[in-house]
Amino acid sequence: MPSLLPIFSLRIPEELLDQIKQIASENCRSTNKEIEYALMQYVKQYHKTHYDEK
Repeated sequence: MPSLLPIFSLRIPEELLDQIKQIASENCRSTNKEIEYALMQYVKQYHKTHYDEK
């Protein structure tokens, strides 16, 4: 069944993409899921830093 999530293209340097692919492989994730995980962690930390300290 196709995903209902929006499609988003991302242009990043090849060297960075290679590093993400390596990390994804070590974590048994697809490259896409590794990027999704990293972004979720970033947003979580951002909210902690900017909203939870009030």
